[in-house]
Amino acid sequence: MDRMSGGPCRHPRPATPASGRPLRVSLVSFEFGESVVPLAAALAARATVQLILPRAQLDPFRGELGGCHAVVAFDKPRLRQPIRQRRVARGIIRAVCHFAPDVVHLQQGHLWFNLFLWQLRRRPLVVTVHDATAHVGDRWSRYTPQPVMDVAFRRSDVMITHAQHVAATLRDRRLTDGDPHVIPLAFPRAAQTIGPHGGPPTVLFFGRIWPYKGLDHLLRSVPLICARVPDVRFLVAGQGEPIERYVRLLADPGRVHFETGYVSVERRETLFRTASLVVLPYIEASQTGVVPLAYRHGKPVVATTVGGLPEVVRSGETGLLVPPGDPGALADAISALLLDDAARLRMGVSARAFFETYFDLDAIADATIDAYEAAVRRPQERAGRSPE
Repeated sequence: MDRMSGGPCRHPRPATPASGRPLRVSLVSFEFGESVVPLAAALAARATVQLILPRAQLDPFRGELGGCHAVVAFDKPRLRQPIRQRRVARGIIRAVCHFAPDVVHLQQGHLWFNLFLWQLRRRPLVVTVHDATAHVGDRWSRYTPQPVMDVAFRRSDVMITHAQHVAATLRDRRLTDGDPHVIPLAFPRAAQTIGPHGGPPTVLFFGRIWPYKGLDHLLRSVPLICARVPDVRFLVAGQGEPIERYVRLLADPGRVHFETGYVSVERRETLFRTASLVVLPYIEASQTGVVPLAYRHGKPVVATTVGGLPEVVRSGETGLLVPPGDPGALADAISALLLDDAARLRMGVSARAFFETYFDLDAIADATIDAYEAAVRRPQERAGRSPE
């Protein structure tokens, strides 16, 4: 969708589909390509699906599209380009209205697109809330005021979250008058590496590098770990704030290899495949896409007891949990796993098994369809009418 234009949606809201007719779903997202694409493919076996996604988010995962019925790719402008943002938002509205869905499913929302959501007011809206509030120290959130993000949350008929922690935050903030549907992130199955491919023991930190990720606490634990596991190496890969302040924390910078900036899917898979374990030293979190990536490769994790992390990390089974902001506890947990090959292998096997059940695509798609059906019923219930 290189050129997009359009106006308000003028189609009446469809009634609940008659028995036997699949739901028509417009799945709209500005991020999260790796989880949205396989979700769309899984939903396509149960509904007629239109996927609307930025080209940069779609292209790396086109192989996962499967039988998706309609795909609309667009080039996402920068936030500081209001004219282009307006054109893209209106084009998405036009594409949705032309598809005439029974329900619209929006991932998180978007600073500019939220301002145009009123044009879809006649259609049931499901919003997946990835983050109920901005993360501590995440500078990108400064460009997206929380009240604007709340527009999509308040407009939704049904919310989906990926963690009970996020659902509780939404209730605490009075952004929902019901219980959100808690459904795991969707990930393609594929990779099944258990244990590293030779080489020294390797600890991987992967993802955005912002203060809430607690990388400074991990780096402070490095000397403690090296004293117990002399041949250990650390890999830090991701993008975010400048890395210089973190390098200054290291007495021996050669112990840690930094790969800053965008990490391709191919390179990321190599990093996870060769890691001995994955560490999440976060001081704040909602949910995480790093844990399923680790589990997908059969890697145990060491994570902190914040946000939704304890919901997906079974301490002693798929990894170890430690208190946030405690380099000593991090060092103890990481060292224990690196020094016990049998325990690390056992947890890696359990991690992969957890991935295959908890992150099962068919179960995720079924639960998402349940959320769609609830959204279709919601306006009728508010009007005091029984669904047709």
